[in-house]
Amino acid sequence: MNKITVWKTVMVAVIFGAGVSAHSAYGQSAGGQLPCLRASDAAAQDQSLYDLLYRLSPTVFINANDVVTYGTDSFALVECVVSQLPQLYAVNPFFTDAKVIKFKIGSPLDVVSLDLDLLQSFTQLEYVWLVYEYDACGGEADSCLQAMAEKSVTQSSNSKVTVLYELAIPR
Repeated sequence: MNKITVWKTVMVAVIFGAGVSAHSAYGQSAGGQLPCLRASDAAAQDQSLYDLLYRLSPTVFINANDVVTYGTDSFALVECVVSQLPQLYAVNPFFTDAKVIKFKIGSPLDVVSLDLDLLQSFTQLEYVWLVYEYDACGGEADSCLQAMAEKSVTQSSNSKVTVLYELAIPR
């Protein structure tokens, strides 16, 4: 298995425009030491990544009953409910230019198990973004999310996809 880079993003401060000091931490994965960055670090280092994640981008939403698109250009982001994950493996022209696949994980029952090698249409994919919308680690901490994210996405090919994860419990 090749390395999968994992970035930690915590958006509460960024959403409300609060200044957050840059902070880096490092986590462990099967492939060795990998960088883990807070959202403020990622935005400071890569404005295009910040724009992709937190600004309006042409998006494909895959819901339980339908597929909805936002925007008319090539779709940069595909947001998928966990139950519809198998649809990502199908050939679909909406996916060709997508740089990000986003999953909102609402409970421990929402299990993401994505095999990047089976994605047929994602020729431009750079990121898989896992947004945990429940208290996955307890105490509203995000300390266990890296390990959970690393288990959620697999690849055997020489891919350069980065796994991003975030704790964003709705209030």
